[in-house]
Amino acid sequence: MADVITKLKRDDDKAWFNVEWSDGYKARFPYVFLFDNCRCPKCFHPNSYQRSVLMANIDPDIRPAGHEIIEGGKVIQVTWPNGNVSPYPAKWLKMHQFGKKPYDPLESLEIKSWGKEKQQDIPTFNYKEVMEDNKVLYEWLVKLLTDGITLIKRTPGVEGVVAKLHERVSWTRRTIYGEIFNVITMYDACSLAYTAKQLGLHVDLPGFYQTPGVQMLHCIKQVDSEGGDNEFVDGLRVAEQLEQEYPKIFQRLTTMKVDFRTLGAEFVPYHTMTQRPVIEYDRNGVFQGINYNDGVRAPYWSLPVEEITEGYRAMKTFHRAMYDKRNCIYYKMEKGDMVIFDNRRVLHGRLGFEVHVKEGEESKTRHLEGGYLDWDGIKSKMRLLHEEIHGLERF
Repeated sequence: MADVITKLKRDDDKAWFNVEWSDGYKARFPYVFLFDNCRCPKCFHPNSYQRSVLMANIDPDIRPAGHEIIEGGKVIQVTWPNGNVSPYPAKWLKMHQFGKKPYDPLESLEIKSWGKEKQQDIPTFNYKEVMEDNKVLYEWLVKLLTDGITLIKRTPGVEGVVAKLHERVSWTRRTIYGEIFNVITMYDACSLAYTAKQLGLHVDLPGFYQTPGVQMLHCIKQVDSEGGDNEFVDGLRVAEQLEQEYPKIFQRLTTMKVDFRTLGAEFVPYHTMTQRPVIEYDRNGVFQGINYNDGVRAPYWSLPVEEITEGYRAMKTFHRAMYDKRNCIYYKMEKGDMVIFDNRRVLHGRLGFEVHVKEGEESKTRHLEGGYLDWDGIKSKMRLLHEEIHGLERF
């Protein structure tokens, strides 16, 4: 009986209702808020959970023409001067508290930074189970959010798996590389990624205003020689270390804007430009991500010339911290492995390797298929799965 209203009293001086439930819970609801959130079929579209009321029709000084408790306290009903009658379920009212953020099951998930110890503890899942069991899908996405890196094993090991996983989770993020891209070793490479050379630690596409949130890399063919291991570092852990050990450098890295530029032609011609701090936090001090990629640092600085040397000094300190032995983990993928990681948080690179092939077969030596997802889509899927698994009612 906790969702039964026992008292409903209007206060025209404050322009709100005082509401009390049978369990003693009390709340106040401004008249204008209730008018704006009328639940009748004319004002509320239940399939989209969207209102039809426009701001043009809202009077902040509106007063009800009448009110009553109905259905044994499960609903209050308000009549407005225009004759409209609005029902408000007691349960819905109780869920809409003022001064507090709305309930989000994802906010209770603890983000965990990590260092080299993660080498032995990368969260690992089975492809078939992720694709067929919604509970396993949710568990995987939770680990992706909290740990920033996951591994899916025993995929078919052929092209097209990344696209299928995209469809299982959410909408695809198309970039300058298209929806799906292939990292294939070739001699005539237009990018270091397509060579056998070492790739330094970086995040992909920091020159985008909306950097892709998550990257997927699926191993279709791996080299037989030494090397080719993927390298990963948790940027959150690096930020924590710098804040503690080099606070002045940390402050510079969070405020100094670095210029990034990507220029060329892949899936489409492109020329992107942006300025971002190396370590990014939001206005509430919540870690947002890392913006670091030596290859696409612009050949210019927007900083005053007097600040350039110290800017390089700060980035050099960040670079050393990335490669600190406390922080790096390595994983050499086998055919059928897929590593999925937070591209805003986890820096990735690759150890160099040697290519031993017969003439004409160089394009077949190492083949990874990749793609991106955005956190908007991933978190949307997680909330939907949480509702399904826990049987939550939506209001």
